[in-house]
Amino acid sequence: MSQIAMLVAKLRRPRSLGTWLFDTCLFDVLVSLGLIAAATKVLLFFHSGAVAFWMLLCFGP
Repeated sequence: MSQIAMLVAKLRRPRSLGTWLFDTCLFDVLVSLGLIAAATKVLLFFHSGAVAFWMLLCFGP
């Protein structure tokens, strides 16, 4: 009988933060925003000409 009581108590326990993040899709939103920020940083790096400078320096005449 004590095993059933422990199981019921375990199921009635409030959810942890990780489960809450997955249930509300907040984790997906945070990951998506992180990917957008990383892609923006890479594009700004390419646009700044830094890559072209190093390619010209390494593979230039």
